[in-house]
Amino acid sequence: MNKNTVRLLCVLAFFCTLCNSAYSQANASQGSLKRIVTYYNEGRLDSAITIAEAGMADPNLINDSKFWFYDGLINKDLYKTREKGNPKSVFREKSAIAFQKALEMESDSDSRSGIKKNIKYIATTYHNDAVRYLKPGAENLAISSYTYDKYIELMKLADERFDAKDKEIDYTNNLGSMYAQMFEDEKDIKADAYYQLARGCYEKTLTLDSLQKSARYNLVVLETNYKTKQERLLKEESERKDQVILSLNAVKQLEDAKLKETQLQEEAKKNEVLILKSEEEKKDFTMKAEQERKDATAEKEREKQQAILWSVISGLIVVVVFAFFMYRNARQKAKLNAELATLSFVVSKSTNTVMIFNANRELQWVNDTFFDSYGMSIERYKKERGTKIADLSSHPEIAKLIDKCIASKSGISYESETFHDVKGKRWFQSMLSPIFDENGKLQNIMVIDADITALKIIEEELRQKNKDITDSIQYAKRLQQSILPTEKAVKQLLSESFILYKPKDIVSGDFYWMGGVENDKKIIVAAVDCTGHGVPGALLTVVGNDLLNHVINEKGVYSPKEILKEMNASIISRFALQEDNYSRDGMDMAIAVIDKSGPLPVLTYSGAYNPLYIIRNNELTEMIPLRHSIGSIPDGSTLNISDQAIEIKKGDVVYLFSDGYADQLNGKTGKKFMKGRFKQLLLEIHKQPVEEQKRILERRHNEWKGTTFQTDDMLVMGFRF
Repeated sequence: MNKNTVRLLCVLAFFCTLCNSAYSQANASQGSLKRIVTYYNEGRLDSAITIAEAGMADPNLINDSKFWFYDGLINKDLYKTREKGNPKSVFREKSAIAFQKALEMESDSDSRSGIKKNIKYIATTYHNDAVRYLKPGAENLAISSYTYDKYIELMKLADERFDAKDKEIDYTNNLGSMYAQMFEDEKDIKADAYYQLARGCYEKTLTLDSLQKSARYNLVVLETNYKTKQERLLKEESERKDQVILSLNAVKQLEDAKLKETQLQEEAKKNEVLILKSEEEKKDFTMKAEQERKDATAEKEREKQQAILWSVISGLIVVVVFAFFMYRNARQKAKLNAELATLSFVVSKSTNTVMIFNANRELQWVNDTFFDSYGMSIERYKKERGTKIADLSSHPEIAKLIDKCIASKSGISYESETFHDVKGKRWFQSMLSPIFDENGKLQNIMVIDADITALKIIEEELRQKNKDITDSIQYAKRLQQSILPTEKAVKQLLSESFILYKPKDIVSGDFYWMGGVENDKKIIVAAVDCTGHGVPGALLTVVGNDLLNHVINEKGVYSPKEILKEMNASIISRFALQEDNYSRDGMDMAIAVIDKSGPLPVLTYSGAYNPLYIIRNNELTEMIPLRHSIGSIPDGSTLNISDQAIEIKKGDVVYLFSDGYADQLNGKTGKKFMKGRFKQLLLEIHKQPVEEQKRILERRHNEWKGTTFQTDDMLVMGFRF
């Protein structure tokens, strides 16, 4: 064998080794992917995520869209089971990234539809967090803004036709309301920052839709509150200046008193000296009366001149001191007059009407805005309506308000109506403030009127629209209740039973269905939780109830799993979009068939996300549902829908429910009630009479909820054999 042949054989061996290595690596990668899929389907999420994280270093896996799809599913389920409700969940972030990568790599249209549906689910959780944290507090609003932006980002990725305008209008308007509330609550420098943020949100909303009355109303209210706060600050500054002036006057009076005291002391000393000197002269005069009569006369003349000189000097000193204080007082008055002139100019040009009354409650002065507000001059107003506050105001209890503000020495705000010659009826919000001197005596009463006519008109429109909407929803409630089984019908089929049904709003996205077939030998019971709540959820309950009637009563389908399959197909056909085989609108459901035709009753269950609990001998058994909602089960996954059957014994208690009870937030801690606590509560009360169980469940729910709002629609059904 020559050298060339040897070289050729070596090269071939090297390439064979490379190929075997690549083939082995590919097989290992596929093996890892299969284990990930197997562990996920078996619910072994920890094992699945461990292999998936190790696979991040495998180039064969990270370039496979299926790997990223299952990595997204695993992280999504970890989020749902362990961190649902945590706005900073790492599992949710990883799930969103994995689904995005899977979508970038996948070209098959059916697979892309499945990926998009999961992205929409993740987007929905971000939207729920954005709404949940939309409440006052800088940290809350930061979380809300972040999760809302993630929601918009993911929805645009999952649905090319997604239009965020309406949602953005609603969210931005509500965000502005939160900042406006924080502005009203703050008293320091942060208040102006929150005012600017609130104003920016309302202006952004009006940019998106200039006809948004709610945003326009909120903006007007915000500006009014801001103006009111500025006026209050101006009043406080004016009061502060008044205190400064009073303090200066007190200092001046103290200085004058000290000066007068000093002058009196000096005069007393001078008089004492003169008295002593006079006594000495008198003594000398007595002794030398005859000898020094002429000198005594001259001495008296000299003393008289000296006294006159001292008097002149003392007078000059007093005049100089008095002139000094007069000069200083004049400068202070000039400065104060300048400030008052500036303040008077500002007040006269204010858009609000300012009126000043004397202590007898008679009008003394108004600013330039009076004519625009009332449509007439002050002279005509006085002539036609009078000069006192009680004559000028239309408020029925104005006299009591004045007495109250004078007694409390604080301002009072009130609303009143008046009539404008051109503009007709107008509404004003007035601030009544008493002004006292340094001795606590009433000097003036100031009234500031702000025109709130535009606000009142909008408020009345909103009140009427709210009434119309509420009346419509109340009527919808009566319609929804008409499709639910009556209490009498329920008791005829299951005598020992209760139904705790509490909508979050007026109408509910939860509903229940019950009926007897084959001469009541089979009783079918269903607890259904439709997507959403309120009016949208209630509309879906009508669809769901209609489908159950059609499938069970018209088509004669009595197997729980077959009922779920029929419901899933019908929801998809009714609501699926053209590019997406599955609907974002669906329902979670637990359905049970109780067959009493045999020696022992048999309960057969099947469910989509909603489990069923059965308690026997103080032990709770949970029947596990399929991890898909009705309307989102892929065609291939309907094979996984199965029935679970159990023989019923006397004393067994069965519970069907939606997730509303377990998801209720605590009024103090904000934490959910959770399924574990719900199970424990059922174990504690299951031996009680069914009506007592219902009362205990409702009482515990109210205690847990406290003063907070109800989180979701709530449905709990229980019956004992």
